[in-house]
Amino acid sequence: MIEAETALDIPIVEVLRDVLRQRGRLVVKPSGASMGPRYQWAEAIVVEPMPAHTVPVGTVIIFPRRDYWVAHRVVAHRHRSGVRGYLTWGDAAGCPDSLPLRHDTAVGVVVEIRGVTRAVNLRSPGQRVLARMRVARILMAAIIRHPRGCLRAMIALWRMPLSEV
Repeated sequence: MIEAETALDIPIVEVLRDVLRQRGRLVVKPSGASMGPRYQWAEAIVVEPMPAHTVPVGTVIIFPRRDYWVAHRVVAHRHRSGVRGYLTWGDAAGCPDSLPLRHDTAVGVVVEIRGVTRAVNLRSPGQRVLARMRVARILMAAIIRHPRGCLRAMIALWRMPLSEV
């Protein structure tokens, strides 16, 4: 989660979205625990604008929620009535996000995690494989911990219309 304030009656998330579009890349400091432990050591994450095409399962995308941005992993694709979307899940969360997300509301993708002593390029082939393995681990852990609750949540999300949040 990236904290935000309001200036001149323009939400900071809109200002950041414009800066990202103009510069093509934005370096931000993450906060929150929903993507831990992988992102908790990060000093910064590098975000690039959301591509026009559908991003692969395992990709960490940025999307707005009220007055902040959220970085969560894509765990499934949704296509309904010609509208593309995603089911997202924080790596450390017990269940998926409460609403499916439309592709056009996503702001960007996380392409790099920077720490004090190292940086991880999330576009490398090895990192892409690890991202898909993380999705499998997230889903298996959730099913083991909450066998009925998470399956019901996933089914309900699958049936729900795509969010315009």
